[in-house]
Amino acid sequence: PAKPIRLVVGYPPGGSGDFLTRLAADEMGKDLGVTVLVENRPGAGATIASDVVARAPADGYTLLNSTHHAINKALYPKLAYNPDTDFAAVSRVAIGPLVIVVNNNVPLKNLTELIAYAKANPGKLFNAASGNGSSPHLAAVHFEAVAGVRLTTVQFKGGGPAAQSILSGDTQVMFATPPTVMGFIRGGRMKAISITTRESSPSVPGIPGSGEAGLPAYDSSFSFGL
Repeated sequence: PAKPIRLVVGYPPGGSGDFLTRLAADEMGKDLGVTVLVENRPGAGATIASDVVARAPADGYTLLNSTHHAINKALYPKLAYNPDTDFAAVSRVAIGPLVIVVNNNVPLKNLTELIAYAKANPGKLFNAASGNGSSPHLAAVHFEAVAGVRLTTVQFKGGGPAAQSILSGDTQVMFATPPTVMGFIRGGRMKAISITTRESSPSVPGIPGSGEAGLPAYDSSFSFGL
């Protein structure tokens, strides 16, 4: 490359999308010997960022770190770009489980208690999601279907603002990508009750998988790719 590279992500600072994008930018900069600039363009389920990259010159100097375009293609009937033809896949960046966390003041210690409470109080648990169509949003919807419960989902522009709502008590539960919440969990500021894959994961030690926690039919993960 003869000039800096722009790496766009559809989420604000503080969440996994931003965290993974900055990791990728640092490594790309070392390997390529140029500055890789991270540009946060949050909003509309990352479709704003996708549109920015779709409209950029197709010269390799503008990249997008994103979840799979098929998700927004299914959720948004009218997109300003063509997800099938406006992008070329480069590489997966990360894949892994999400963490189900609750506010410290919520008297729930495990997944079984969470499901029982949600069934007895439909719609009374407020779920913080990081945007319509985001991995945390879809993981929560999948959970509702498998567990037979109903949550009230509140959408934020990214994982960082969603986590702050858990800390403040404005919402009670969150299906979070690990980099967004592991620091808060270790610091005792929120409780982790399960991860969203059936088996436990060495990347989030000490937190049971959904199978061990009592919901073996539930299995969900997140991914990002360039």
